[in-house]
Amino acid sequence: MEQFFVNEKNQQSDRQSKLLDLEEKLSAATNDADQSEMKLKNCNKVLDQLREGVNTLFNKIGCDAASIGDLLGSNQGISNNNIMLYLGIVEQKTNDLLRLLQYLQHKKAEEEENEIPSSPLLPALGIMRGQNAVTIPGTGYVYNQITQLLTMHRVCIAKPL
Repeated sequence: MEQFFVNEKNQQSDRQSKLLDLEEKLSAATNDADQSEMKLKNCNKVLDQLREGVNTLFNKIGCDAASIGDLLGSNQGISNNNIMLYLGIVEQKTNDLLRLLQYLQHKKAEEEENEIPSSPLLPALGIMRGQNAVTIPGTGYVYNQITQLLTMHRVCIAKPL
């Protein structure tokens, strides 16, 4: 009978030990889950700010949101799934605007008969002194191959500056 009480006492001690061990594991798992939730909230906050910033930039540089809606099949706006497409369009539009700026600076320098500024953008467009230019009515700007470049992009067509 004494052996029975000793065995039961040992079993009770083992159960207590296992219970404490499980409680420690539960506490550690709960802490990990809480930390993961905080990280998720922070990531979602950063992603929301990023989407808002991309949307602002997308609209400020004159990209056409209706065209991208047609491309995506819906006009849900910027999401985690399509943000890279929006960023690609912003990059493309920015490059187009930089080329346009460089071209206009080139034309201004040419008209003033100053030294033409060199640029890595202009050789890519094939712009050279004396080349025929196309004037777009109503804008007052003289465009060359850059006009074709901008009109080729349905999603990001240049709006008058």
